[in-house]
Amino acid sequence: MPGSYAVACGTTASFGSPLGGLLYSIEVTARHYEIKNLWEGVISASFCILVFKIVTFLKHDVLFERTTFNGFDMDWDIIAFVLLGALTGLGAGIFCKLAQLLHWTQLVILRRLNLQKPSIQRRLLHILSISITTALITYPVKIMRLSDRAIVNEVFRDQSLSLNQWTQVSEFPTVTLFVYICLKFVISILPCGSPLSIGVFGPLFTIGAAIGRLYGETLMKYWKPSQSPATYAVVGAACFASSATQTVSTSVIFFELTGQLSHMVPVMIASVVAYFVSGVIAPSIYDILAEWAGLHAVCYDFNEHIMNQKYAENNMISVTTAFTRETTYTQALQALSTYKSEEYFPIVNDPENYQLIGCIRRFDLEVAIARFHAIHNHQIPTSTHPSVSAKILKLVSATLDFDKRRTAIVDDISLLNMPQNNGKEDSMTTQNPLQFGPPFAPYTYTSVPVESYPPQVGEDVNLNRVHKLAAIYMWTQVYVVKHGRLLGVINLESSLGKLKREEVPITFGLD
Repeated sequence: MPGSYAVACGTTASFGSPLGGLLYSIEVTARHYEIKNLWEGVISASFCILVFKIVTFLKHDVLFERTTFNGFDMDWDIIAFVLLGALTGLGAGIFCKLAQLLHWTQLVILRRLNLQKPSIQRRLLHILSISITTALITYPVKIMRLSDRAIVNEVFRDQSLSLNQWTQVSEFPTVTLFVYICLKFVISILPCGSPLSIGVFGPLFTIGAAIGRLYGETLMKYWKPSQSPATYAVVGAACFASSATQTVSTSVIFFELTGQLSHMVPVMIASVVAYFVSGVIAPSIYDILAEWAGLHAVCYDFNEHIMNQKYAENNMISVTTAFTRETTYTQALQALSTYKSEEYFPIVNDPENYQLIGCIRRFDLEVAIARFHAIHNHQIPTSTHPSVSAKILKLVSATLDFDKRRTAIVDDISLLNMPQNNGKEDSMTTQNPLQFGPPFAPYTYTSVPVESYPPQVGEDVNLNRVHKLAAIYMWTQVYVVKHGRLLGVINLESSLGKLKREEVPITFGLD
């Protein structure tokens, strides 16, 4: 789960909260999280916070100031916090909906400009339009030039808004704060879906803090609650970020950030209310971004009742090609060249019976063919020096002209031009069968590693169970068998996309 560790470290680096960052990473990136990975995330986040604590000590600076609010008693103020949760949840839901609408509008405009396909012109137009719009909104208003950190520290401070920028728009700071919220809302939505590395959590945090402060200032004017406006700013930040990202664990970040454990009850209650309000309106912003990126397997949550009504045999596709123990190198190369999107190839005992007995990875097959080609063209060094292994790896890469760091695809059919059988019994040509490794034969340098028990389910297993198993074991595809006989294969991502098209109406024509 390297993605979870990265999210944990990134959140820790941004807010200085290792435990909150770890819980947030689990909630955001993993539906089924292996407990054994928990300590690795703890270590990563702990080292991250240690480094930043050292840097903070050397620079004599802090990211966010600690708050010192009065203790919270269970009184009528809890109603104000619940209303704040509903308000921020509504705002977060509108934020996510507007992000979808903006993306749809961008696609329509690009389609009219004949820029549907990714290109340099499309990227430049997209980025320049966002940059110019953001500049026109940001620079005329002085308060928009301040960093998120400065704004958050200002609204979290338990005193009147004191920055000079608050009086530019109006003599009343609350009016300027309202203008800031509106403009920040717009410039935070604009980069969503663009070919840029955008930060979402930080702007959401800042918008929520500003909404909470405005809410608190309004209450102080008309109701005189026992809590200060800065308290509502903290709760608003937690609620808005929680509801927009659909993560309750965000509240833990704010407990570590502010040190105000006395306000755990109002923060948690308001966050849960905001979570439900936003969830009714739109999915989380991360689900939306993942869907735009084509990650349907992680961005859409189906009702278990729907998944239980779908069975493997009704959602599988036919197997394009299958290998046997008699498959030759020539046939393997033709399969690699024809089916370039296949990551795995099943192995069956007989072309007629189709009993599934294993599968092989595309990458392993390409490496084995390259080694076979290298050996039988007398290109392997005879030296036993340690550098021989490095030379062999370089030779393998050069033979098929692919980079091991990427998914390899064979395009070079010239390997079929290897020397044919010259009459010697021990000669090897591309007409010889593939050399499989265990359990069929001992390992050799040219053996193809075999997965003796490939991912497989029975034909009457429901999709809910199939996808749960796939999420736990990180499968990308599952073979469907009946009494051991191969019937087809389920591609997990495409099956989810098919279900979504069948079961859920599309709001915007994003295609």
